[in-house]
Amino acid sequence: MAFLAGGLIPGALRAAIEQRLHLPFAVPPVAHFLLSGVMAAGLRWCRPYWPLAVVLMVVLTIGGLAEVAQVWVPGRQPSWGDMGLDLAGAVAGVVVIVLTRRLGALLAR
Repeated sequence: MAFLAGGLIPGALRAAIEQRLHLPFAVPPVAHFLLSGVMAAGLRWCRPYWPLAVVLMVVLTIGGLAEVAQVWVPGRQPSWGDMGLDLAGAVAGVVVIVLTRRLGALLAR
């Protein structure tokens, strides 16, 4: 939900929020990467039997819907770069879960 809500904030409001926060980085790229990573990690953790391709497709479908919805939001436009960040975050999230589980299995021996 945060993913879709963030994608539907009008451009002027998003710029005002970023300016008010005084962050040393742009929020949207970080948000795309982190939210996609958390979403993919959560799916992989809760549904370990799902193939990795399914987890990635679910995350990218949600990200794609958010991008398409931006066509109707003032001051926003869809971006392939955002989709790339969604994919990178999703892959990173899955890698973290896989490595965490393998490390846990090794330590349990």
